[in-house]
Amino acid sequence: MTDRWESIQRVVITALGIDHDRREAFVREQCGDDLEMVSDVLSLLAKDEATSVLDGSLADIWMPPTRSYVGRQLGHYEVKEKLASGGMGVVYKAVDKKLDRTIALKFLHPHLGFDPKARARLIREARTASSLDHPNICTVYEVGETSEDDVFIAMAFYDGSTLDKMLSSGLLDQAAVLDIVSQVSTGLSHAHAAGISHRDIKPANLLVTESGLVKILDFGIAKPESGTTTLTGTVGTLAYMSPEQLDGIPPDPRTDIWSLGVVFFEMLAGER
Repeated sequence: MTDRWESIQRVVITALGIDHDRREAFVREQCGDDLEMVSDVLSLLAKDEATSVLDGSLADIWMPPTRSYVGRQLGHYEVKEKLASGGMGVVYKAVDKKLDRTIALKFLHPHLGFDPKARARLIREARTASSLDHPNICTVYEVGETSEDDVFIAMAFYDGSTLDKMLSSGLLDQAAVLDIVSQVSTGLSHAHAAGISHRDIKPANLLVTESGLVKILDFGIAKPESGTTTLTGTVGTLAYMSPEQLDGIPPDPRTDIWSLGVVFFEMLAGER
């Protein structure tokens, strides 16, 4: 299931960026003689053309749902409610009973959580992300496992809204746009100085708190292995990827600058 889903995911991600009249030919070329895969990809595209596989509903159509943890006690975490679901997993609101604070728990989908390489990469990257102490970067507390061997990340919970939801309600004024871009730039500069590239800057990964503080989300989630030279293993969202990242060239900090530029344009123009 893992290899097949990853193959389908890569084809769908790329096809979403191709003109409608060329998509079927592209899919058939990529899938070759695997007619079942052709059917699966075309079905997913037909059900949800506007959503990136890594962002949400296309992944939910194909993958079995992650078990619900609402009401469960996981160590010193008491899970209260489900906040969001996406291609990478499910996010819950929880209470840290030991420190009496509200947190967020992000669980990986089973096709990632039971992959030894994905688990090792998650732990390695989460450790790196937790070292980034900056007001514009989401705080990661720890990586844990449940009795069912599901992997989760415990991170800070913030009251606010992601930028994609804000943009769906209309354009922002220029002062707000400049403030958001400035804060994201400051957070990225701190990460880049520490040798870390985010690789998936997009409105859904930028949260604006009720006080106006911008938080960069999803540091530490699976990213491409160094030395990748093809689309295989590419992680990100097509509409915001730099050309080099899409071509499989190992990204450096400049790929985040490209992606932020796309977000900047989208905030000002209302379109990508």
